[in-house]
Parts: sequence; structure tokens; C-alpha cells
Amino acid sequence: MSYPPYISSHALALTAAIILTAVSQVMLRAGAMGKGNSLVAAVFNSKTLIGYLTFLVVILLTIFAMQKIPLKTVSAFNGISYVLVPLMARLFVKDPLNTRMMIGSVMIVFGIVIFSL
Repeated sequence: MSYPPYISSHALALTAAIILTAVSQVMLRAGAMGKGNSLVAAVFNSKTLIGYLTFLVVILLTIFAMQKIPLKTVSAFNGISYVLVPLMARLFVKDPLNTRMMIGSVMIVFGIVIFSL
């Protein structure tokens, strides 16, 4: 599969890692909210285990992305996950969004835009 010259496989890996970070956080949250109050029930259920496995994939994708993308760029763009996690938690787990979260998200996006200039 060929991509436009300005999109590398490393950039796609970083994008996938950022999105999967949010997915894994939401899966861990959903697993923790599951039935049962015991620690074993919270840690060893399907949603939590999928969240852990997704984090493993995130680590591998990030390592691949960092082969060509500088660390400062990877770190800056990983901040997007702090915006995606509350949005996905709102959509899938019905967690509330508050004003502080929204202000923080706007500040993160503003910082990434400034970094990119």
C-alpha cells in the first residue's frame, strides 16, 4: 500500500498509537466500572485485559514511530490523547465532561498548534 509522500508509515503508527491510547484508557475505565467490587473482578475481566493488550500495541507502535520521528515531536503529539480520552469516555462510558476538562483540552490543542509552527 502506498501513501502520499508526506504521510509516512511512522506517522501513521504514531497516529494509531495516539488513538489506541484513548481506546485502551476507556476500556480500562469500563473494566473498572464492571460488575463486582473485588480487585480480582476489576483486574481480570475482558474489558480490562483488552485495555492492557491495547497498551502493549501502543508501546510497539510508539517504538516504531520513534525510529524516524524525533522524541520532542512524539511527546508533543501524544498530548492529543489527553483530549481524546475524556471525549471517548463521554461517548462510551457516559463520564461527565466539566469546564476544567474543556479548558485543559483547548490549552493542549493550542500548545500543539504553537509547537507545530
